[in-house]
Amino acid sequence: MKWNRLVYYIMGIFTVYFGTALVVKASLGAGFWTALFVGFSERFGMSAGFWFGITQVVVIFVNARLKKTHPDIFAFIPILLESVILDFWLLVVMGAWDFSMLPLWVKMLTFTGGLLAATFGISLYIQTGFPRAPADDLFVSISERFQMRLGSAQVVVAVMAAVLAYGVGGPVGMGAILSVLLAGPCIELWSTKTAVLLSS
Repeated sequence: MKWNRLVYYIMGIFTVYFGTALVVKASLGAGFWTALFVGFSERFGMSAGFWFGITQVVVIFVNARLKKTHPDIFAFIPILLESVILDFWLLVVMGAWDFSMLPLWVKMLTFTGGLLAATFGISLYIQTGFPRAPADDLFVSISERFQMRLGSAQVVVAVMAAVLAYGVGGPVGMGAILSVLLAGPCIELWSTKTAVLLSS
């Protein structure tokens, strides 16, 4: 059973960043987290990647406070995994893909497919019991602390990130807005299905 869950964990992370890469390629603008990192970069200097790392570390401590536990050092495992896997999808598999000049309906279709894939991957890997990326663990922590549904907790996190991104001048465009509105409901949609899959 543990090996099955490890397979689902890795499969989930690969699926998350396959979907994320599709969302990026759809050329509808950055998601809410990316908009925040870019906003920090433009406001305070340093690269967006630097602020990605700093934000993840801060969120590890926020999660610990919400759960009333010690910071989870194993959260660095998915941080390393996701950076490698995202580069694999973006640079190796989709490196030559350019959607910027395609019709809007194609971009929307790509974005929707990417969002569905990413949220399926999130709902799968967060339920395996293995380390979660801090940003994903944040809405799980909020869900557990305040007895909220996963989808509702994800919406709370998305709104907070998007508002903060807007406040620091980040590129909050159509991609960020659609992610805020749709990511939580999609995770809620997938969570019951992936729970059944993991219990089989």
